[in-house]
Amino acid sequence: MKKTLKSMYFMLKYAWSLDKLYLLLRIPITLVSSLRPFILIIYPAKIIDAIMNGSEIGIINRYIIEMALLQLLAGFLSYLFNKLLTIRYNAFEYKHSLAMGRKVMNVSFPITEDAEVLDLIERIKSIGYIEKSFESLFSFVSCFITIVGLVWVLAEVNIFVMLTIAIVLVVNIILNRRLKLYNYQWQKEAAPYRRRNDYLLRLMYGFQYGKEIRVNQMESYLTDKYDEHSVEYLAKMKKVGDRYFLINNLTSLAAVVQLLVVYMSLSGSALAGAITIAEFTKFINAVNSLSSSLVRFSNGFVEIRNNFNYVEDLMNFFSLEEDKSDSEKKNLNKGDVEIEFCNVSFKYPNTTHYALENVSVKIPPKSKITIVGLNGSGKTTFTKLMLGLYKPTSGHIYVNGVDINEFDSKAYLKRFACAFQDLRMFAYPIRENIVLSQDYDKKKLEETIDQCELMSVIEKLPLKIETPIFKFLDKAGVEFSGGETQKIEIARAVYKDSDVVILDEPLASLDPVSEYNMDYGIHKMVNDRTCIFVSHRLSLARGCDQILVFDKGHLSESGTHDELMHIKDGKYADMYNKQSSFYVAEENVNNE
Repeated sequence: MKKTLKSMYFMLKYAWSLDKLYLLLRIPITLVSSLRPFILIIYPAKIIDAIMNGSEIGIINRYIIEMALLQLLAGFLSYLFNKLLTIRYNAFEYKHSLAMGRKVMNVSFPITEDAEVLDLIERIKSIGYIEKSFESLFSFVSCFITIVGLVWVLAEVNIFVMLTIAIVLVVNIILNRRLKLYNYQWQKEAAPYRRRNDYLLRLMYGFQYGKEIRVNQMESYLTDKYDEHSVEYLAKMKKVGDRYFLINNLTSLAAVVQLLVVYMSLSGSALAGAITIAEFTKFINAVNSLSSSLVRFSNGFVEIRNNFNYVEDLMNFFSLEEDKSDSEKKNLNKGDVEIEFCNVSFKYPNTTHYALENVSVKIPPKSKITIVGLNGSGKTTFTKLMLGLYKPTSGHIYVNGVDINEFDSKAYLKRFACAFQDLRMFAYPIRENIVLSQDYDKKKLEETIDQCELMSVIEKLPLKIETPIFKFLDKAGVEFSGGETQKIEIARAVYKDSDVVILDEPLASLDPVSEYNMDYGIHKMVNDRTCIFVSHRLSLARGCDQILVFDKGHLSESGTHDELMHIKDGKYADMYNKQSSFYVAEENVNNE
């Protein structure tokens, strides 16, 4: 109960912070809903009593008109407030979705790769449970008000009838509680199934995967996977359906037993002259209304407990650690940046092996660094740690002599620009994909586009720089090649007013001519900034101030190209010689 009250407080406070009117409109709806049943309990009894006592037709008609007008007023008010609530619900849904989106974008980066957190988000991403939480809460309050009034009306009914109603109420609460708990547990278990199936559906529906699916004839592969995941899911759903069927039949049986007892008892009282026909009608209507109110009351009680399990999930979601701006922490001001790793080791969450171990290196301001190594050697982990996305398991990372944990994380990241290997474009204009904001420096943007060899491509498009990428949101959108997409990603990093630029595999998707031009051009574009290349293309490394060679999580070699080429049995020299041998072999073939 304590957890339910805590969740209730959070839900009310959360809704109040997003949209006060959405919450306030439920008060008149609750009052109208709770008082409306009494119209058809009190007035029919008055009308019958007037008829039985031979009252004038005017009095009888007055009761009928009053009943009709009150019913009309109650219906109008209910419709009006529910209509207003529907409008406010749309606004609340928008604000809630925005609040969740902001939270997801600000949670600490490691959390975004936690499967349990992904399942948590899967459970709460639909707003339906919030609306159900309020419906069940205010329905519970409405039923409570109605029940108090009905108990007062039924004060003259014998104790046996009231006892039967109370027993049926307890049975309904127990049965429904068991059912809702089972359903909530199932929803938790179902989240991974839904997440997997949603992913498969995105693959099937997504046109960006169309070429791979058709060329590789993946239709059967994907549909078989979907069927495989669905079989177990549907089998579990059948068990849930069977449980619902059983419990609903048991609650129906309890309701029938209650109906028999009430009608037989009140009929006996009427035949014995203990109550009048008008009172019999009033009590029957009151008992029927009380029965339905008690069912809704018990269901509401159970629904509150059940829906507030999801609210508790929402509380847990909003309590996830965030990378927030902290005025008490230091700012990394614009200017020269010196980065130093001191005995840094790192293990990813829920793993036992080190992705990086005892790495120590200093990167001077405005230097050009290339990070090389085989797949899984720790290159990307090194850059994630540098960006502060992960914290070292041991050791320290210093920027200008200050531990990066002492900097405000948002201010710190402003000094970095990145072009990641997994290229991410947004379904918005090319301009917005580069500047990532509405305000921009037109001259600087044009220079960046020209430097990244995008001008000739963009000038051919009807909407030029305002051409959307992809067709998801606009039929005028275009699909760029991998190389063109990579150039946009590089332009995004170059355009940002940063002190450090990190380019992860910047030449991977480029043709040989573009690779040659960009190799020279990138050095020129970031000449006044620290630039860190992560690349398998060792052509970038030759012109760099320092090359860092990673091997199985260790920094095995560091130095200039010439220095590393002279290390006997060196890993860099071996990689460079093997890579260059392909070009030599190809040249010999062409000469022949």
